[in-house]
Amino acid sequence: WNGCSHSCFADTDPCSSLLIVSEQGIGDVIQFFRFTLDLQRQHPSMSITVLVNQNLKSLFQPTQNIHVIDKTQLPNISCHFKIALMSLPHRLRLTVITPPSDSYIRTSPSKIKYWKQQLNVLQKFKIGLTWHGAKNYQYLHTKYIPLTLFKNIANLPIDLISLQKHDGVEELDSIDF
Repeated sequence: WNGCSHSCFADTDPCSSLLIVSEQGIGDVIQFFRFTLDLQRQHPSMSITVLVNQNLKSLFQPTQNIHVIDKTQLPNISCHFKIALMSLPHRLRLTVITPPSDSYIRTSPSKIKYWKQQLNVLQKFKIGLTWHGAKNYQYLHTKYIPLTLFKNIANLPIDLISLQKHDGVEELDSIDF
């Protein structure tokens, strides 16, 4: 998709339905999903389908024109065009990125209650931290900061909370903060 909702070229149909494919890791999908709201505002009549990993599907709030699916539902989808999720800001010609006015992340009330209980013991400003991308990622060096480099930040009056899963979690054993 090149960013047009009408026929940009004589030999193409208008884009009334768009498939957005999330091609990166969990953090990137969470960060970039918000641009689907910008897409919806710019193209309110377009039907938007976002393909995400199954473990992320329950996080995103569907709207009237935005449908969230996982790969098990892909055979049932018919769209005029497709685009990579991380290409949305470019195709939408966004020059200023503002916080979304609408909430697009959701979770169950039971998870909210559980995590409030877990984090209630922490009294300082809370900062969630991940420092390591998946080891099978081709450009891992672009998504990795050694955990030891966060020691000075940990000395601030804050509570750091590890959000790291899988690759990189072993670094927790080698720090004293």
